Amino acid sequence: MKNNSKYYLPLILFCICSILAKAQPPVPEVEKAYKELSQIVVKDSLFLQGIDNYIFDSFCPDIKNKENKIFNVYCKSTEDHYDVLFYMVGMLQFRDNSIPRGYFEYKDYLFIWYGAVPGFFGKVSNQKKKLSYMKGVPPIVSDLATFTFSYTQEEINLTGMSCF
Repeated sequence: MKNNSKYYLPLILFCICSILAKAQPPVPEVEKAYKELSQIVVKDSLFLQGIDNYIFDSFCPDIKNKENKIFNVYCKSTEDHYDVLFYMVGMLQFRDNSIPRGYFEYKDYLFIWYGAVPGFFGKVSNQKKKLSYMKGVPPIVSDLATFTFSYTQEEINLTGMSCF
């Protein structure tokens, strides 16, 4: 049996190396890409006041240090209001399974809008903007600031906030 072990050892090492090589996660192919988004013309000054009062005037360090200037905004219609989530992101990313409705810019920040666009909030225009991003970057989960609102034509109320 001792004589056979000299044949089995290289085979076992080869199998272990093959398994480890396959276990390594694939390195994603990252490339610069572009997405063309429609501009959303915001006509609700109450909404912009809410952004000023609840986000820009907040105590959040992420807002105060002004390093990250992009928000993903998710809007969902409910029976009597809209739930609006502002999620600060470190870099512009687009996922294949979520389609942005458009963008707007306010106070040097970029807001990428997903979901319903209430008519009293604004309208999606024909004017487009080409935004560059890095395609193939794995999703980045961060602890950047998030704000949630209940929004109607008459009011916007902060319902949640997370700042680290």
